[in-house]
Amino acid sequence: MLGGGLFSNKPVAAPTNPNKDFEVTQPPDDTVSAMAFSPATLQQNFLIAGSWDNSVRCWEVEQSGKTVPKSMQSMTMPILDVCWSDDGTKVFMASCDKQVKCWDLGSNQTVQVAAHDAPIKTCHWVKAPSYTCIMTGSWDKTLKFWDVRSSVPMMTINLPERAYCADVDYPMAVVGTASRGIVVYKLEGKPEMVKSVDSPLKYQHRCVAIFRDKKKQSPTGFGLGSVEGRVAIHYIQPQSSKDNFTFKCHRQNNSGTMNVQDIYAVNDIKFHPIHGTLATVGSDATFAYWDKDARTKLKSSETLDQPITKCCFNSNGQIFAYSTGYDWSKGHEYNNPAKKPQIFLKPCFEDLKPKSIQTFPSQAAASLLNENPPLMKTKVSKQYAIDEESLGLICFDKSPIGPTRTRFIVISIMSTTFLIQTFSQSIWSAIYEPALLAFPDWTRRSLSLLPVWGNVMTAVLVLPVCLMVDKYGLKVILSCSCFFFTLGTAVRCMPSMYSCTLCLHLSAVCLSVGSVVTTPLILTMSSQWFPKDERNMASGLCSAVSMLGSAATYIIGPMMVSATSDGPSSRFVIRIQIMHMMYTCLGLNAFVTFMVCLLFPKHTMPLSYNESTKSHQSACKLFHSLKTLVMNLEMWCLVLALTLSNTILVPWWALIPSTFSKIHVSSVNSVIDGD
Repeated sequence: MLGGGLFSNKPVAAPTNPNKDFEVTQPPDDTVSAMAFSPATLQQNFLIAGSWDNSVRCWEVEQSGKTVPKSMQSMTMPILDVCWSDDGTKVFMASCDKQVKCWDLGSNQTVQVAAHDAPIKTCHWVKAPSYTCIMTGSWDKTLKFWDVRSSVPMMTINLPERAYCADVDYPMAVVGTASRGIVVYKLEGKPEMVKSVDSPLKYQHRCVAIFRDKKKQSPTGFGLGSVEGRVAIHYIQPQSSKDNFTFKCHRQNNSGTMNVQDIYAVNDIKFHPIHGTLATVGSDATFAYWDKDARTKLKSSETLDQPITKCCFNSNGQIFAYSTGYDWSKGHEYNNPAKKPQIFLKPCFEDLKPKSIQTFPSQAAASLLNENPPLMKTKVSKQYAIDEESLGLICFDKSPIGPTRTRFIVISIMSTTFLIQTFSQSIWSAIYEPALLAFPDWTRRSLSLLPVWGNVMTAVLVLPVCLMVDKYGLKVILSCSCFFFTLGTAVRCMPSMYSCTLCLHLSAVCLSVGSVVTTPLILTMSSQWFPKDERNMASGLCSAVSMLGSAATYIIGPMMVSATSDGPSSRFVIRIQIMHMMYTCLGLNAFVTFMVCLLFPKHTMPLSYNESTKSHQSACKLFHSLKTLVMNLEMWCLVLALTLSNTILVPWWALIPSTFSKIHVSSVNSVIDGD
């Protein structure tokens, strides 16, 4: 029993099963050479395995983890590859007898559908919008495409060498050949070669698997395993020279010799259909899970008593199947006929999640689950959150950089943005009297009401803005804030504003809407980009820099706008100075808007909100959260403190400019009177 729920029996620990995984009943009599799970079109999970005993077997994998043998077909020579049709009704078997046969599971009959002049090493089903066919690769140095209704190939492509391995993920096909050759094909329309790639590995490759782009979900590259215990990750069109890399695996330190490793072949590679991480199996009798984006190992298995020859995932990525049997990598003297081939099933969904994400619910809730997760789940969870403790490599400007440098970029951009925004929003307080002198249509009451819009917009929009920050992420909301500030400063540059106080208040509303996000974004920035012991410092630093914008207005404002000009032209001169100030604010806000849109990095795994996540934000959940909030005494104490502070602050905010102006006027009059 791997966990609670549907499981009823616990597998017995045995030397041949150190990982305590489910063992498939009635395995083949010889080493497994190919395995595949049924496609997603079938509700049940079926596993097929081809073997060197000339047979292909089919099992049904039940919810309990039990496997039920369903049927078996044989060919005259060993099986080298198997695959399913897209509807799950047929299985194709490639053999050393130079044939591919189609096994109709409904009628349990087989018929030959392809032939070559040498053993057929690979067979893959291709489903294109305009055609369906079988792609076969052979040791006769040809790649053929077959309509299963005809005995004549639709197309034949000559290969540079014998086909050793292949993979298909429409519209891409990759074929690995002898002499370390790799050929990439495009299957759209008429199949044609895209490029011939020099192998990044120094020794003969043994397996290949295509991986997809996480965002576009289209095939973008492949993983390649070699006999030298090394895997290459290769993008067809790399954005950077650092995208393609190789790593060592399936190696063991030799206990008898210092600084010497025993190197084993990588027998198979498979990419997880949901997470995009990968599994490798090798002749060292272990399997391992890897995160190619974080470039790290996720998990290693215990060592089994025989090499692992093949592996595969089921369609929803819940089950990992792997087969053990002698692969003759150490010669005939290590062959032990007493050890029989085996196939094991393992729950893998949680183990293969990328290192940079973790699932909800919390660890406390997860601890309530049984020790081992279920083998299969009917629904695949896609809720992700950022791992607080480990950021790994951050992707910025299409190249991996260190997390420390990325954090510096994030806090620098946000601090600069908030500095300019607070400067733009507070500028009227510093040029209060010159503005009244330059624009007679304005009143002290109108200018005194401008700061009130910030409090009004905060009270109205703070909850929706917080939800939007959680849903759309840091960069999107920060860009929206910059847009509103740019719009507000642009309205202030319109000539009509200086004869209409409505435009003056419209610009204040735009700036207030943009300023609502300041506090939520600072908290989000510190929680997403900084470890726990640095968050308070990051929040405080960003807040302090943003407050400098308000202080800067009382230094820069009087320097740019002066009310000491004499004569009839003084009003016109002050207007020109104020317009220069407004244009400066507009230029600064436009600059930070472009800076945020172009340079602000995205996290490697931003919050993902699917239907199950949205259900947690339904009306009943929201009302329950609000009810809990209303009943919280500490929250009301905080609201009372904020209310009192604003009650005291707002009147003074309106009175200070006029008070200082009166002091200034009285002092000027006293000088004139000769006092």
